[in-house]
Amino acid sequence: MKSNGSLISDLELRSKEELIEEISKLKSMVENFQSINSIDFNKSVELSSLIVENSHDGIMIIGDNYFIEYVNTRLCEITNNVLEDILHKDFRDILGPNEKDIIIERYNNRRKGKKITNSIEIPILSKNNEHKIFEIRGTLFTNSNGDIKTLVQFKDITERKLTEEVILQSEEKFRSIVENSHLGILIVGNDFRFEYVNDRLCEILQVDKKTLSGDDFRKYLSKESLDLVVDRYIKRQNGDDVPSEYEVKLLKSNGEEIIARLSSTTINVSNTKKTIAQILDITENVKKEKLQKVLLKISQAVNEVNNLSEFLAIVREELAVTIDTTNFYVAMYDSASDTYTFPYHVDEFDVIDEFTQLELKESLTDYVRRKNKAILVDSEIQAKLEEQKEIKGIVGEFSQVWLGVPLVVDNSVVGVMCIQNYSNDNAYNLNDLELLKIISENVSSAIWKKQIVDKLTESERRYRDFITKSSEGIYRIDLDPPINLALPQNQQLKQIFKNGILGEYNNSFAKMYALKSLNEITGKKFNIFQDYNSSKEIYNSALEFVNNSYKITDIETTEYNSNGEKLNILNNATGIIKDNFLTSIWGIKKDITDRKRLQNVLRQIAEGISSLTGDSFFKSLVHFLSETLLVDYAFIAQLSDDKKTASTLAYCDSENLIENFDFPLKKCPSKEVLKKNTTTIIRNVQNEFPDEKFLKKLNISTFMGRPLVDSEGNPIGLIVLLKVGEIQNVEFTKSVLEIFASRSSAEIERLQYVKDIVDAKNEAERSNNLKSDFLAQMSHEIRTPVNTILSFTSLLKESLENKLENDLKDSFNIIDNGGRRLIRTIDLILDVSQIQSGTLKLEPSKIDLIEIINDLISEFKQPASKKKLDLIFTSDLTKLNVWADNYTITQAFANLIHNAIKYTANGSIKISARKNENKEACIDFTDTGVGMSEEFLTKLFEPFSQEETGYTRKFEGTGLGLTLVRNYCELNDAEISVCSKKNQGSTFTVTFKNKNHS
Repeated sequence: MKSNGSLISDLELRSKEELIEEISKLKSMVENFQSINSIDFNKSVELSSLIVENSHDGIMIIGDNYFIEYVNTRLCEITNNVLEDILHKDFRDILGPNEKDIIIERYNNRRKGKKITNSIEIPILSKNNEHKIFEIRGTLFTNSNGDIKTLVQFKDITERKLTEEVILQSEEKFRSIVENSHLGILIVGNDFRFEYVNDRLCEILQVDKKTLSGDDFRKYLSKESLDLVVDRYIKRQNGDDVPSEYEVKLLKSNGEEIIARLSSTTINVSNTKKTIAQILDITENVKKEKLQKVLLKISQAVNEVNNLSEFLAIVREELAVTIDTTNFYVAMYDSASDTYTFPYHVDEFDVIDEFTQLELKESLTDYVRRKNKAILVDSEIQAKLEEQKEIKGIVGEFSQVWLGVPLVVDNSVVGVMCIQNYSNDNAYNLNDLELLKIISENVSSAIWKKQIVDKLTESERRYRDFITKSSEGIYRIDLDPPINLALPQNQQLKQIFKNGILGEYNNSFAKMYALKSLNEITGKKFNIFQDYNSSKEIYNSALEFVNNSYKITDIETTEYNSNGEKLNILNNATGIIKDNFLTSIWGIKKDITDRKRLQNVLRQIAEGISSLTGDSFFKSLVHFLSETLLVDYAFIAQLSDDKKTASTLAYCDSENLIENFDFPLKKCPSKEVLKKNTTTIIRNVQNEFPDEKFLKKLNISTFMGRPLVDSEGNPIGLIVLLKVGEIQNVEFTKSVLEIFASRSSAEIERLQYVKDIVDAKNEAERSNNLKSDFLAQMSHEIRTPVNTILSFTSLLKESLENKLENDLKDSFNIIDNGGRRLIRTIDLILDVSQIQSGTLKLEPSKIDLIEIINDLISEFKQPASKKKLDLIFTSDLTKLNVWADNYTITQAFANLIHNAIKYTANGSIKISARKNENKEACIDFTDTGVGMSEEFLTKLFEPFSQEETGYTRKFEGTGLGLTLVRNYCELNDAEISVCSKKNQGSTFTVTFKNKNHS
């Protein structure tokens, strides 16, 4: 048996639940002990013997003299004595001093028949000096001899007393622990009603103590857990062995489920069984555990599942462990079309397949993507977003609560993951949103990985399909050993040709080189049929490869196949470089032999067509295109000046030319061709342009057009091919159109130039005719009245000469000079007009310049003398003959003399005739007049030019004189030059070239 100290220590180490259970047992023992009634041993010796010997308590019989007459085995055990140590000893000797008096007093009172308590607690010192506390109950009885004896019942309550002492000492501490525990603690009775709850339980269930007190615990159990808890309660009451700790689902006051660990035990309180239980909220822990499992399974699915929709189905299934995913979808955003597709969509109301594209503008889904923000939306938040113009209501069926999180890949939102509930507005909370965000990160990563894998897989498939099905020869050259790119270029070239081995090639390559199988030349030199030493083209292509960063594009070479047949090959290749070593070369070879032949034929035909012009060219071209390219219709059209319409220059079907027509460009396939500025093919053209009646009438399916541009790159027309079915050999057809496009453009431009020239010529002729008519009319209308005035003036002067005063006689001279001046001006204008229009008729002949000058000296002598000027003519020659027009030379000399007299105030005008060092005839006109500045000399011979104009003019005249002089000289193949200084005079020299001399 334990000592008092060790027992107390043991009790202090026990949990509060163990202490409560111990108290319950002790109370039960007390109640059982108190229930034993006094036994009448006289009535049944056998019964008394049975009870005494099998009792769990110590039994002692004491005689009248306090001597112990009988003890049972149990009493010896609990006092640590043997029978001999107790039997026949004085009972009072085993009691302490205080207890002796109490026992003697109780004994005497009992014998006297006084009422005393049923039991008393007294300490007794056991044989090993251990203090024990016993609850003693005494009963008087009379034996068969009539002697009064006392039967004493000993119950060892040492542990119970010590426990009660500890409980009493730590009651406040215990209560504080219970009330402040992180566990919810409750006590319920047999009716499952709460008799005690602590604050933590109220917090867990979100119910106040007043509401919980007396309430039915079963109301707070989920349907799933209710039967389990009730079943285990009943079994425990029946004494069955059931787990004392297990998981249950509880309901909060708002209906939200939580997961809890329930630990319970049964206690007896006042002989009534109660259940005390602890509740630990493990919702978050369970969710975390489940989440970890979900993430692990999703992570495994990423590596195991190849199909994205299957992967998302697994995500939904795993996510359902933690939250409701009845309505779940993933929307992937396409920025090019601003639409969403749904690789996975499960919903109670909406059915959307993975091929559906929706805009979803101003929807919740689009809001999450635009804002890159996770959001939980209920009716209140939805209304707020609508008020802020962020969304326009819910797309589809209205949901009570909606969760959406962005899916981000490479810092860009690629989609949105959503769940929603149509009936329960408490289905999700912010914790669920956080959970979905965590999942979304993994889903985003998974989507990214899946996209990469899918792209790689698709790329690999396409790559293999491309290589296998390509009409072009694709090959790989392996370089073993790899070539060090640090080597000089010539060494790199040698190693390429020396070490290059064909590692792989496709069917088209094998066919191109007339190989019998795909393995025929695998592992052999890649230039097996070529000799780079003798083939300059192949060597140059390799050199270009090295010089152009190990890449060539559209390089033509002449090669030979295994049969020795000549091939024209278009080459493209790129090198694979690792750590500055060229390891392999991937290349594409296109056999353009037939194309080159066709181009040569076409070029010869084109040269024949190109020799034609105008309508013949266009008609021949469309007929050739229709026949050669096997199309149903072909035409060439020219754009209008405003580029809104076009007119065909030639139009034919497969056999005959058809009448030309005009057509608008708006909503027409020709407009698309002109926009793209390249050869364009439109298949199913009627679907693309359903309103084009022309296409519908001809039942056209395929439209091909090539724009025509002028020398400045501006569109001026187009060539169009129309086919009821598909145009065959599209690439060849494009190349044919390219050949004729530039020639057609040049011809349209040439015709436009011709038209512009003809129009300009016609306009010039019309203008010239109008001018000639005007000048002739003006000459007639002015000259006729002026001549009339001059005639009547002369007549009046002669008739009145002796009757008029001198002043009036001068008036007649003024009238005569003015009239003649006007006639001279008219003659000048007519001469200029005739020269400019080319209508002035010359009559070249042998003329004597000295004779012409002498005649002009006589004519201008009077005007010169009138200004007191000397008019002098000098020459060492008697004759100076030239071949020229007499009228125009005379007019040129007369204008020069007239100008000299007009611009000279005093001094002289000298005229000289001579031959220069080249034996050319020269006439010099020198005056001492006003002269001219150097600035004015540059525009001296321009029409209507005078150095002083407007109100500063000092001299009369039209300014046409010198212009006519120059024109007259040019008409006679003569030159005029001038030397002049301001205020000193001028010298004009007319020089006749040698060919003018007779």
